[in-house]
Amino acid sequence: MKKMYLSSFVIAIAFTLCSINSKAQQTATSGPVALTISIEDAISITLGGTPAVLFEYNSAASFNSSPNVPKVNHFTVVSNRAYTLGVNADAPFTPATGTSVVPLSTVQISVTAARPAVTGTTTVALDQTLAQLVATAPASTGTEFDINYNIPTSASQALITAAATDYTTNVLYTVTQL
Repeated sequence: MKKMYLSSFVIAIAFTLCSINSKAQQTATSGPVALTISIEDAISITLGGTPAVLFEYNSAASFNSSPNVPKVNHFTVVSNRAYTLGVNADAPFTPATGTSVVPLSTVQISVTAARPAVTGTTTVALDQTLAQLVATAPASTGTEFDINYNIPTSASQALITAAATDYTTNVLYTVTQL
């Protein structure tokens, strides 16, 4: 009987030791996992809901004014680096009929507000050559620009000799990362 108790006792201890040993082997394992964040330069410009600009000269008083066409949230720029903003026209004004006598420089463009703020803004006369509208804008997940289009009174008066038709061009905004 003593042998039986002793055998049972030895078996119980062996079983317990095996159980503890197998649990110790399963308690923790680890290994390295590579985690990478890959960043590339990203830049975009997205126009607001109503990007078209229209100046209407439909009365005698129109030619003695300095009309403004303000465009709130005209476009949004996303850039992961600081950038500049330029503007130009892709071609001279094209009249619906006849020959164009309206110079691009008739229209002046300026930034009236930007959210978040930018520095180094200026007013530029429209031209086919790229002109810098904003000297330095910080990296941002979305800077909203309010743009003002203006025709000074002197230019409005010069339009009185232009043929009665629509004059059209495309205005291009260029964002360049620094």
